[in-house]
Amino acid sequence: MSKPNLLVIAAFLVLSSPLYGLTIKEPTGKLETLPETYVDKGACPFECCTYGAWVALEETPLLDKPDGKQTVANLKRCEKVEGVTGDFYVKPSLVEVVKDYEDDAGNQFKKGDKFYLLSPQGEGFFSAWADGKLFDVDGVFIFPKEDCDANPSDCWAMIQGDPGEGVWWMQVKTSTGVVGWTKEPVFDGQDSCGVPADDCGTDSNGEPAPDAEGGEQPPAQ
Repeated sequence: MSKPNLLVIAAFLVLSSPLYGLTIKEPTGKLETLPETYVDKGACPFECCTYGAWVALEETPLLDKPDGKQTVANLKRCEKVEGVTGDFYVKPSLVEVVKDYEDDAGNQFKKGDKFYLLSPQGEGFFSAWADGKLFDVDGVFIFPKEDCDANPSDCWAMIQGDPGEGVWWMQVKTSTGVVGWTKEPVFDGQDSCGVPADDCGTDSNGEPAPDAEGGEQPPAQ
């Protein structure tokens, strides 16, 4: 009887071993394959972030789509608009767990587990992905290597390589009904916890001055 090929067996065990051994108690969704660029549809990516009545604090062009080439409107400074929705684009960041950790949701992370950090959700939380599952994770003590090495008592997971940089594309509707996209964070009203900007000038009701009602529309193509 021939002896089993130990190299083949070892290779099979490595390939069949799960990369993600963590236990997710409260998944927020499913995603079988993680794309190179993750798009968080409808994202409002910081604490107290809100859509609704916004005011443009700078002259801002609106594009036909995220990263589009066609300008559909040009907002005037102090123009009132509606923030409709937004998409957050980010390159996933691989994270390795450096010590056992269980979060308030009951998700369990063991040393050596790996998952991907995705888009910010506010209050230090991020969406994350592992083994086909989406979930939320508290990212306050997930650090890049140099910060993790400097704060070993706090850091429970380490970002491998450079953290992915995200871009928030916002869909905006003008008072004349034109809908477009911008990634420029130049709007008052996005932060429901913030103090309203007062450099636009207001009327007696605290609303933006009437001369900021409508923006310039681009010439017909």
